[in-house]
Amino acid sequence: MKSTAALAVILVTPGLSTAFAHGGPITNHNVMVCAEVPEGNFPFGEAREITSGMFARIGVRVQWHRSRECPAGAIQVSFVTHTPDGYRPGALAYATPYERTHIVVLLDRVERDVPFARLAVLMAHVLAHEITHILEGVSRHSNTGLMKAHWGPEDYCQMFYNPLPFAPEDITLIELGLEKRETLAATNGMASGVPAELAKRDTPR
Repeated sequence: MKSTAALAVILVTPGLSTAFAHGGPITNHNVMVCAEVPEGNFPFGEAREITSGMFARIGVRVQWHRSRECPAGAIQVSFVTHTPDGYRPGALAYATPYERTHIVVLLDRVERDVPFARLAVLMAHVLAHEITHILEGVSRHSNTGLMKAHWGPEDYCQMFYNPLPFAPEDITLIELGLEKRETLAATNGMASGVPAELAKRDTPR
């Protein structure tokens, strides 16, 4: 995910809207995500709950696990805390949609992007965006909502009132991707473990 600018926004209490616009709910699908809680005073529990709520609105249940207890086939999230200045300029995180497993969050950049009171909401959107890349299994972005290539000031302002919505095409691609993941898991199994260098065809956000 790429951030576009520092923003001045009105402080509000984060909440989940019931007004997501989409083409219909996804049913009977679970997603396993593994992540360790980052060190320090980071509201990861709150971010995780918001992320789960965003997916629940479209009928997908996110099941969270610790990395050391990660089930086979789960999406794996890792955190970088000292990102080199020239590494993926502007990116807050990236995923490997064709490899279908790994997400890397550039935590130090996420923490610098917004005030602490808004950190959980931003992290939730970063996680939801990258998880969606993994589930869709393709490197693409939408023109509106959560899966935009770049969030602008209006998007940042909106997300602190209500989560950015999934575009209808993303809901369709998520459902297709979930069905494919479940088929692969049932037939061939899915690889786990963190590679030395994540897939070349990854998607920054």
